[in-house]
Amino acid sequence: MKQLLIIFIMAQFASLTFAQSRNNLDYILFFDQDTTYCIITKIARSGGNVYKVEYYDVNQELHKLKKKETKQIESMRVAGRTLDYIPLKASKPNKYQRHIERKIDGRIKIYDHIRLIAETDKEGYRQLYSVVGAGAEIYTIKLDNGKYYKIKSSNIKKYIAPHMKKCREFNNSFKDEITRRNIEEAVIEYNKLCY
Repeated sequence: MKQLLIIFIMAQFASLTFAQSRNNLDYILFFDQDTTYCIITKIARSGGNVYKVEYYDVNQELHKLKKKETKQIESMRVAGRTLDYIPLKASKPNKYQRHIERKIDGRIKIYDHIRLIAETDKEGYRQLYSVVGAGAEIYTIKLDNGKYYKIKSSNIKKYIAPHMKKCREFNNSFKDEITRRNIEEAVIEYNKLCY
């Protein structure tokens, strides 16, 4: 009886420890499935496409996802950085989707098209690094109505600023014109004020 009680207490403690440590774990959110909390040990990318993910689940089982399976990943967090499966070209939302890093989170999200790579070395230390591609920075915004836009002056004036100004609290607080230079500041303010 004592052994059964000890095992039960240990199981309860283990589940409590896991529940408290979820914030420190990586996660993978598959389309039409629950979130899988894990430790991601490898992400391999080519041309912005994630084609391999390796991770250990909470039972310490190793899972290896190949290209076809990685397209089922809607979102993943690796060492505190989140990648979402979004359109590479905002003007073609149903084509050319990639896992892109979420730079600003909230009702409105901003994505930074850098390449995030995760690997584990021979000693088991996880390395996470970004590789910046050639050319100018590319940013995509996802408005809280679900629409994506490339962040450029014409889209800010035509779509992004008018949408954000519909929120009365934001409109009363943020008096500057929204530009490429202050778009991040504007989005952070919007996310604080608008529900």
